[in-house]
Amino acid sequence: MKEQVLFIDDDMVLLDGLKRMLRHMRNEWDISFCSSGEEALDIMRQRCFDVVVSDMRMPGLDGAAVLTAVRELCPNSVRIVLSGQAEFETVLRALVPAHQYIAKPCSPEKLKFILKKSFDSRRFMGCEVLSSFVSNLEKIPGDIEVYEKFRSELSKSNVAIEEIARIGSSDVSLSLKLLQLANSGFFGSRPAVLEPAAAVVNLGVGLLRRLVLETEIFEDHHMSVDLQDEIRIMNKHALAVANMSREIATLECEDLQFVDACFTAGLLHDVGKIVLAAFAPNRYTKAFRQSLETPVLLEDEERRVFGASHSEVGSYLMALWGLPEPIVECAAHHHAPATQLPRAFGVTSIVHVTNALQDCIESSEFMHALQAALPRYLDRDYLQQVQGEGRFSSWLSVFQSAIPAHDLGIR
Repeated sequence: MKEQVLFIDDDMVLLDGLKRMLRHMRNEWDISFCSSGEEALDIMRQRCFDVVVSDMRMPGLDGAAVLTAVRELCPNSVRIVLSGQAEFETVLRALVPAHQYIAKPCSPEKLKFILKKSFDSRRFMGCEVLSSFVSNLEKIPGDIEVYEKFRSELSKSNVAIEEIARIGSSDVSLSLKLLQLANSGFFGSRPAVLEPAAAVVNLGVGLLRRLVLETEIFEDHHMSVDLQDEIRIMNKHALAVANMSREIATLECEDLQFVDACFTAGLLHDVGKIVLAAFAPNRYTKAFRQSLETPVLLEDEERRVFGASHSEVGSYLMALWGLPEPIVECAAHHHAPATQLPRAFGVTSIVHVTNALQDCIESSEFMHALQAALPRYLDRDYLQQVQGEGRFSSWLSVFQSAIPAHDLGIR
């Protein structure tokens, strides 16, 4: 079945251009065009589309109003704004219903890439109810104390942006939201922002303060209180993986963007666990315990219970929110890096190793020593193919030097 795409824009010249630009994709996509929000909603009362792309400024219903209605009519649709600059108040109204904002002019290659990633990521979501839940998330549960510190710091007259950046990088949920905003065309087109602290700098204190005061973007998720223990455990794991990923990336490469991507991919690799815990707390707790008490891997148990694993859920959410590709791909493949094509050394390789090592430390198997526990978590054949076993040995030395020997179970 072809993927269904709907474009909405009152500019007929632009629609004609899109028709010509995407004509060669008609074998793969079923593409429709509407010149008004009202016309689009009439159609969507009869059928839903996989992706809806709307202009912002239109007579009658504007893009924010259209996508708000689409969210109710077709909760599984990916909702994208393709527009020029709009008034800040209009932008604020679109922040919730729109997954992404693409600034005009947009190259054909970029538009096709974004649409293709939207289609690819949702194919792994085996449960429509879960897919709808993820599609309609405005934020994910985070550490309440960290969010409070973030809001409190921004309320000060003499804000230290370094402190805001530090706080923003200390919680998975807050980091994810900052990166979504910084990589959005809502706030100007710029190169990909790969690290939460850089997101804070790019957005700036003034804009962040206004978002805190005028929106609910940085308010607590309604499930945050119930999930505080789980969130803090996940944050601790994520930060350990992120920091070690940055250390190893620094050894391997002088490219600071690569190093930043490794840190953030390590920080966000398990974001899907938080989403699944918010979706069905009791069922997720049961699935997690089952993976600890039996040989069944957590990812397999998640797929059995939910129709998708935390890897697939996390990558779907981050693809929806327009995060940079290396971070999305790492979330999808960090447990099975050999499934990422083309198969090559990169961000996923490093996070696969650091996550495996950290999982060993946190597992009950660790009493049998690191080397004995590793095969459950680490794909050594993949590492040999993309980087060579010698590199893993040097990474392991770095990891061991950061942790007391008795904690590693190594004598």
